[in-house]
Amino acid sequence: MSDTVIGLYGDQIGYQVTAVNNGLEAVQAVQDQTYDLILMDLQMPEMDGLTATKIIREELNFQARIVAMTADASPKDRQECLDVGMDDHISKPINLQQIIQLVSSSP
Repeated sequence: MSDTVIGLYGDQIGYQVTAVNNGLEAVQAVQDQTYDLILMDLQMPEMDGLTATKIIREELNFQARIVAMTADASPKDRQECLDVGMDDHISKPINLQQIIQLVSSSP
């Protein structure tokens, strides 16, 4: 695995991080650069994380890991994340140990 992650916290464990403000920016970031892992918030302005993930998977054919970050950890929400192509689902508040585990388990 290289060292590029969209999302927060990666810089605290030695990874290059790109932070975006919304789903549209996430889609643009994937078009502009290669990433190993995306930490995708579900509740974002302009475009939510589910829509952004669907575009990233289907239109951009992005295959690296996308992990949902959400305050709602219900089985229904987790399944909805998986249905649009996310690889995993973690609940907020997120701690540094969760990020380390996600990064270390990335292919």
